[in-house]
Amino acid sequence: MAIRCDEQGFETNSHRIRWDELLAVGIRTTADGPFLEDVFWQFLLPRGALELPGSLVTSTMLGVMQRSLPGIDSR
Repeated sequence: MAIRCDEQGFETNSHRIRWDELLAVGIRTTADGPFLEDVFWQFLLPRGALELPGSLVTSTMLGVMQRSLPGIDSR
């Protein structure tokens, strides 16, 4: 799966999500690492939720989220 991201939102193969429609953003971790995916980004929307493996959220996407969403800070 590829993620395309811009200042308006992001797009997966099957979803287009606008930053302004998000209700909340969260991170879920599991004990599956280090050999399996163990970090997941969660995006809560009015019509449900979308969860992405952490490996798909690039530093570029994180930078766009930091500029577009109040409270997203990696420090």
